Amino acid sequence: MFFEPPAANTTSPDPSRRRSRRKVLVTRMLLVVAMVVLLFLSRGILAGWARQTAVGQIRAGAITRAQQWLAWSRWLHAGDGTTELMQAACYRHLEQEDRWVEAVQSAKRMGAPPRQIQQEIDLGLVRTGTMRDGPERQLRAMIDAGAPPREVATAFVYGYLRREEPEMAKAVLDALAKQSPSDVQVSYLQGVYWRSMGKLLRARAEFGHVLAKCPGHELA
Repeated sequence: MFFEPPAANTTSPDPSRRRSRRKVLVTRMLLVVAMVVLLFLSRGILAGWARQTAVGQIRAGAITRAQQWLAWSRWLHAGDGTTELMQAACYRHLEQEDRWVEAVQSAKRMGAPPRQIQQEIDLGLVRTGTMRDGPERQLRAMIDAGAPPREVATAFVYGYLRREEPEMAKAVLDALAKQSPSDVQVSYLQGVYWRSMGKLLRARAEFGHVLAKCPGHELA
């Protein structure tokens, strides 16, 4: 008796089963794509949140803490020109002019908005005493162009003091105090002003007010 080989299975897989497997595969691919997109977007969102936190630290005079938050922003979203521009602002407040120049140039290379770059350049130059003819018009023009009034006033107070024009610095400071009397920056700039005038006791008193409101204000 001869043994016959088993008959080949000629039945095709169930079409519904093939469709089910295909749906599972497509679903898995979509989930992977969604996770990648979510990770990319979340990094950008978290980097933006870190920058906003740095803004608050700068306003409180905690420049080192601000730089730490900017480091997180840089790690989350490398190559962001806005982060580098904020780093330039930190160097401006610390009066580290060489590093300020490097940070501004880095922000340019990374594509930071030109208007914001120009604002930072103007603030940095004014702070060092480099002003255009008609500084009062320049001050108003910078604010009208969108620069924060608090930052503009700070730059002009420092700039006038460097130019040895204390009466002009006092005029800007008085205008800021009238506009924002409760702003801790007013007390800080008054301390800077009195220190430049050699009135160290009055300067210490103003810096004391600053530290009472903002204990982390390292500039005071």
